[in-house]
Amino acid sequence: MAVGLVLLGGVTSRAAPGGEDPFEAGLQLFRAQRFAAAAVALEQARAQRPHDPDVLLLLGIALYRQGNFRRAIPLLQEVARAGPPDLQATARLFLGLALQALGAMDEAHRELNRAARGDVGTAGRALARRLQPQRLSASLLLSPEVDGNVPLSDATAWSLRPEDSVDGDLLVQGTVSLRPLRHLGLSVGNTTLYRQQMRLHRFSLLLQSSWAAYSYLGLNHRVRALAALTYALMGGNMLYLEGEGRAWYRARLWSELGLSLSYALRYRDYRQTEFLPFSGHTHTAQVELQWGLSPEPITASLGYLAQREELKPGQQKTDDFRAWAHGPLLRVRGRLHGRLELLASGGVLLRVFDLLPAHQGLRGDIQLQGDVSMSVDCTRWLEVFAGASILYNHSTDPAFTWIKPVGYLGLGGHLSTW
Repeated sequence: MAVGLVLLGGVTSRAAPGGEDPFEAGLQLFRAQRFAAAAVALEQARAQRPHDPDVLLLLGIALYRQGNFRRAIPLLQEVARAGPPDLQATARLFLGLALQALGAMDEAHRELNRAARGDVGTAGRALARRLQPQRLSASLLLSPEVDGNVPLSDATAWSLRPEDSVDGDLLVQGTVSLRPLRHLGLSVGNTTLYRQQMRLHRFSLLLQSSWAAYSYLGLNHRVRALAALTYALMGGNMLYLEGEGRAWYRARLWSELGLSLSYALRYRDYRQTEFLPFSGHTHTAQVELQWGLSPEPITASLGYLAQREELKPGQQKTDDFRAWAHGPLLRVRGRLHGRLELLASGGVLLRVFDLLPAHQGLRGDIQLQGDVSMSVDCTRWLEVFAGASILYNHSTDPAFTWIKPVGYLGLGGHLSTW
């Protein structure tokens, strides 16, 4: 808050003769850090002088201090665009902070960079530079898990002897990413994931993925694109090679309501004999209607997914897994406390195979998925989390009807520098 008061040197008191000026009242309330009351008085002053930069700046900062970022942004934008030079830099500083709070990181960094070059004093310049994006980032995740059906045993066999399929594991995942240019959302990196099974060692998994990504996060438009090359080992033997490309776009329609579209193309080349029929292309398209963005206490999205699995047919019809799949998705995030977050997701996927026979015509599957997790931010760089998921696949071929419950907990850390 000290930075905000220091930066108001260009805002002067203008008490009106013959009565209390709402601007003067708002200024005094602001200096007393009574921002809700200051906003009421400054709204009255704005009604009298709708384009006064002093009024707009103070009102914008007061709304920002209350967490009302969307109302603050247009006021600060007007001052940054048309206000006097001694107020423009201050407006850009708080505009950058408000945009950053709404996740519009690229627009925020642009405004903070401009503020750092303006007249915001030593404290303001230090704050603006400290909030610029870091070039080098690293994260590490450690998570013990209990998997209720590691080999995806069919429901009949699993219900008779579930202990044969249950196993614990330790998941370790590390990521290192580099952003070559601070003010361009291009990054390259590498992710390594290793899951060590405690008992069923042949299902221990190693994934190594190298990727390049671009993102633009604005207030009204957001774009992400990624290309990745991955190889996987299972039980110490090569499992598959994979190439993947993804593209995602989100547009804000109104207030907190947004519409996102995404597309992913993946090619996997399996090397282990039992998985060879699953080699091939997978195309996935998704549309989502989303309400809310962080730091809103509740955000939710409702979507629909369509998928084409264009896999290589084997020698027999029973080795032809080409299929169409589609179904609805639901995600909800609740920020229950400043440090506590709850995530829940679920979906239904209907899969129809092109030629794969079953006991009654062609094979068809219905897959149900649900996941609930909770995370607690212990510090700025460390979080703890716990959760559970369940995946149920019902097929017209009983050999492919299975259930997979999973429970997990863990620690996640993240550091950025340079």
